[in-house]
Parts: sequence; C-alpha cells; structure tokens
Amino acid sequence: MTSRYEAYMDSVSLSGLDDSIFILDISHPAAERSRSLVNIANRSGSFLSSEKRSPISVVITFEIHKYGIADRQAVCDKVVKWAGGSVLKTNDMTDKQLVCVCDQYPSINSAKRWTDPITMTFTAYEFPYWEDITQTTLTLTGTQTSGTLAVPGVIDDAFVEATITANAAVTEISLTVGSTNFTLGNLELTNGDVVTIAYDSRKLLSIMQGTVSLLGKRTGASSDDLLAKCGKTVTFAVEADASVTVVFKVRGCY
Repeated sequence: MTSRYEAYMDSVSLSGLDDSIFILDISHPAAERSRSLVNIANRSGSFLSSEKRSPISVVITFEIHKYGIADRQAVCDKVVKWAGGSVLKTNDMTDKQLVCVCDQYPSINSAKRWTDPITMTFTAYEFPYWEDITQTTLTLTGTQTSGTLAVPGVIDDAFVEATITANAAVTEISLTVGSTNFTLGNLELTNGDVVTIAYDSRKLLSIMQGTVSLLGKRTGASSDDLLAKCGKTVTFAVEADASVTVVFKVRGCY
C-alpha cells in the first residue's frame, strides 16, 4: 500500500517489507533538557552550571492490512526483525539519520481487530540527536593554516572527525576547532602516512594510524573531543612541524 510516510532501518524500507503495511504517522515527542543550577548568594535567581539533552524518541504508527490472523502475525514478525536495526531514517527528516534502539517493539494486540493501528518506539540514548547523513568537509594544507566552515545543524555541538596525511616527516600536529584542540606529539610520520581521527556510532573517539592507536600521543592539555557549534561559522586551524593535509569532517545535529 502507498503512504505519505516512509521509514528505513539500516537502509531497508518499512513499507517494502510487505504490501500490506500502511504507515499512518511518524511522531517526534518533544526532547527534554536536564539542567543543573547553582543558587546565587544573597539574592534571588540561579546560575545555569550545566545542561544536557535527554534521550529522544521516534514513534512510528502503522497498520497491517491482512485479514488472515496468522498472515498478519507473520508480517508483524517481519517488522519486529526490521526494528532490531540501529540506524533509522524517515522521509520527514530528509538527509538525516538517528542511531537508536527499539524501546517498544510492535505487537498484535487483537487478532479480531485486524485494522487496528500498531506502534513502535525508537530511542536515541548515547547521542540524542538526528545527524546529517553526509558529512560537510573542509580541507587545509600546510604547516600553519586556517579556514572557516559554516557548520550545518540547529542545536548544540557536533563531533568533528579528521583525516591527516603527512606530506613530509612529521613529529607534531595540532588541530583546533572553535574552542577545542587536539595536539599529537612524539609522532613518527613519513611522507604519505595517514592518521584518522574518528568517532563510532556511540561517539567513542579513536585516533588511528592504520591499525595502530595513537590515542596515547594526544597531549594532556588537549580537549576531550573536537567539537564545532552547529549553525555557526567555525574557525578550523592546523599547525605542524612539516606540511600536512587535513580533511575535517562534521555532521550537523538536529
């Protein structure tokens, strides 16, 4: 059946699982924010000391138009298997993706009422944002160079990845993004060597030269993460003791 709405899990469409599936709605409950406050001495009011976004959810409502009760259950089982994926895309969030888990799997509540709506809920816990599918990039080359990038997105900070290619023998590299910085020292890079700074789906950091981790090369004064403010024009900078080419990559957050 044809619906205005479509959802994809790990690039597999929901309606494509079976012709009897009709998607009724895709809803996005309002995200909440948790705030820590510190009272101001001797007067009214509080300082906002920290703020975090709570997990966000997506609710998909659909029908299975199969009159046979066993046939309907079989289609529901297909959807349950589909819902066990990890990267959700919906056609109301164009060119964006959400890394999530299924919190409420679909189930047949009534064999008799064969056109009843069925719901399933997906939640993003570890990184509660929709992200651009395609990364926005900026390339800088030299020993001391900088540039600016209009970072997409509308909310909070985006994680910045980078691919560093040595154009000569390099022992130290410093990357700056906005107010954050990574400095890698005691390197032994030769011409053509590549270092990759990346985050996995859980936003855990890796710094690799091939299969060798260089996390231990990051100086103690470095930031915990490379971050760029979404919706802002951000300055990116590179310093190294010999020429390098750095490709910065960022996904906007929504």
